[in-house]
Amino acid sequence: MTGAEVPGGKTGVGGGAGVGSAGRGSTGGGDRADGFRVLGRADRFAGQRISVSEVMVEAPDGGVFSREIVRHPGAVAVVAVSPASVATVVDGQPGDILATDDPAALDVFLVRQFRAAFGGEVLEIPAGTLDVEGETPEAAAYRELEEEVGQVAGGMERLGEIYNSPGICDERTFVFLATGLSQGARAGDGPEERYMSVVRMPVAQAVERCLAGEIHDAQTVVGLLLARDRLFGGTGA
Repeated sequence: MTGAEVPGGKTGVGGGAGVGSAGRGSTGGGDRADGFRVLGRADRFAGQRISVSEVMVEAPDGGVFSREIVRHPGAVAVVAVSPASVATVVDGQPGDILATDDPAALDVFLVRQFRAAFGGEVLEIPAGTLDVEGETPEAAAYRELEEEVGQVAGGMERLGEIYNSPGICDERTFVFLATGLSQGARAGDGPEERYMSVVRMPVAQAVERCLAGEIHDAQTVVGLLLARDRLFGGTGA
């Protein structure tokens, strides 16, 4: 991403006016990382869910440049799996890893919902923003899973954390594997969730669709591949 570079310059955003302290995503301890130093930021836009900041950075050669950064509270995404014929784990307590090595015997819950940014429906794993004050990512994962697909997880295992678009946004998504599912109650939040549909398909089919380029949502692709490795060691699909 290119920005308004100021070769050798030392001025702040807009000639030094309105520059605050470095925001989330700065390195702390002088805000220096690999020779780059964050000098400050100016808030440019504040929306309901995201904001935009212009950040001034000093390069290792002393040049100063600016970058526009979308600030996001973070999100969770959930790969919820269940044996194809039942909604509980096999030969184990709720939350245990499923007692099978056959990905064709496991289903995953997906949702198909309208995404205004792309002007159409997108097939995704259940996901949501960390927009409840004081809520942990794990608690948010339990909540989003029930709200979107009406499933209550007996166990929730964190698979990893991804940076969705680090070139322009500081959003982080925590990816979870949900097992030990039982029926709950859907409670869609907003028009998109009220009209979205739940899609249940074999894990193997979902992974195949990712590898074939038929599923485009990044956190869904990452989540399904992480879940496949966790459950089957990367084999079987």
